[in-house]
Amino acid sequence: MFRVFLFLFALLPFQLVGQTIEIDSILVEKFSTTDLTTVPTAKDLANRVSTFTADKAEQLQLLLLWAYKNMEADSVRFFHGGPRVEPAEAFKKRKGLCEDYSAIMDEFCQTLGIPHLRIEGYVRELDFQPKTVFKTGNHVWNAVFVGSNWVLCDLFWSTSSMKSSSDPVPGFERKLNTKYYLSPSANFSETHLPLDPVFQLTDHPIKLEAFTNVAIGIDEQIERMPYCNYLDSICNIQKLPPEERELNKAKNAYLYNPQNSNVLIAAYYNHAVPVLNNRSAKKAELLRVKKNLIAAIELLKISDDSAIQSLTEQCKEGVAYADQRLKTL
Repeated sequence: MFRVFLFLFALLPFQLVGQTIEIDSILVEKFSTTDLTTVPTAKDLANRVSTFTADKAEQLQLLLLWAYKNMEADSVRFFHGGPRVEPAEAFKKRKGLCEDYSAIMDEFCQTLGIPHLRIEGYVRELDFQPKTVFKTGNHVWNAVFVGSNWVLCDLFWSTSSMKSSSDPVPGFERKLNTKYYLSPSANFSETHLPLDPVFQLTDHPIKLEAFTNVAIGIDEQIERMPYCNYLDSICNIQKLPPEERELNKAKNAYLYNPQNSNVLIAAYYNHAVPVLNNRSAKKAELLRVKKNLIAAIELLKISDDSAIQSLTEQCKEGVAYADQRLKTL
């Protein structure tokens, strides 16, 4: 009925755009002389990389080098649209967009036991003007826990760059930029704004207006949000079951930016699907799903996203189905 929507050796410095990344020269040499162009999945890549080094940061650096050498941005889908592809397909074709690069990093980290988070958020696009209203997220990146800190990684931005506006054919080109890889939140705050402020990775997150009021950087005239221990918040989020985790993040995102109702509508719907498909669902679960779907229907009235609006009838059917099930309990 329902479908889910949706080092002890000398270091070799690489002078890259943004800053210098240092990777063990022997490790790099071994990596560069090993053919990894044909690995079929991100999991296989992770397993191969683990034979080079057990150091988590180095493993992630090798993922960066692999992506730079083997992946390319899907310019056609970026500029002309098209259906989303499964992460496995993007990896196979060696072509994707931010969500695909983020998914590759997720699977890579999962395989190697590296704590990681997928972060949805906002970035300023080419036509951005101050005071622009963000009604939906437009970018995805990751956070990883290495050493004793959470750091941020945008694998897409770190290996791809928009071509010059003077280029006759718009698109992307390969370019390494380590400013956005294994970086502290300060390197991201001026360009990447998470939907959920917890993932700004700071105890005093900026307000949405501090990002949208200016074309570049942050409007420091706007007072920051009250103190919030992001480490404790992330710890608590990770303790939640996956479906509750997504619902929690969506609620925080909507509170942070009420103009983006889409994120909460999708979360309510996605949370309802498995419950309504579960013949053993309890009364409390069905009541909660019904309440959330009714809230989603109200939020749908203010959404101007056609894909999200297509969920209206399904949400109404879900409410009716929940009522039908409740009568039998």
